[in-house]
Amino acid sequence: MHAPVLVTAPAETVLSVDEVKAHLRLDDTDQDSLLAILIAAATAHLDGWSGILGRCLIEQTWRQNFDEFAQCLRLPLLALAISSVKVQASDGTIATVAASNYTLQQDEVGSFVRFKDDYDYPSDLYQTKAIAVEFTAGYGAAAAVPANAKMAMLLLVAHWFENREAVNIGNITSTLPFAVDALLAPLRRIGI
Repeated sequence: MHAPVLVTAPAETVLSVDEVKAHLRLDDTDQDSLLAILIAAATAHLDGWSGILGRCLIEQTWRQNFDEFAQCLRLPLLALAISSVKVQASDGTIATVAASNYTLQQDEVGSFVRFKDDYDYPSDLYQTKAIAVEFTAGYGAAAAVPANAKMAMLLLVAHWFENREAVNIGNITSTLPFAVDALLAPLRRIGI
């Protein structure tokens, strides 16, 4: 399987700078730029294809390419909806597969596109990445992101804010709070 491609990034962040400032009990704006960077880092740590959760937090659009057809095409992230399935022929022309020829399904492993039993798969496919499935993933807006994910992000940002160096020589060092793992464990997608 090819690596998925982010088509449309989320329109908002999971946490606002004001939410983080309230958690840290900060009143001034001196640290706002740093807090925005820490929020982005916490989001990248959890969210999307490369995040440790194996899922998207805020609604976003992804594309997954495949070299050939199969009755079920497994998606790398939990999908909310399929935007389109496109097929590139060997001559470079691109056609859209009618939505009536497939459904989005979920099982214990994740999401997949399942083609109808009577769907006649095109055979004259481009050499590589001939099938492109575009889909939306995520919980929706920031308000729909589970509270345990938000709390874990607040703990991460607070930890990084208080421990700004990668190495701390001569002092007691601190690792990420155990609570972060405990909060995230129910949300993790494993085995996809």
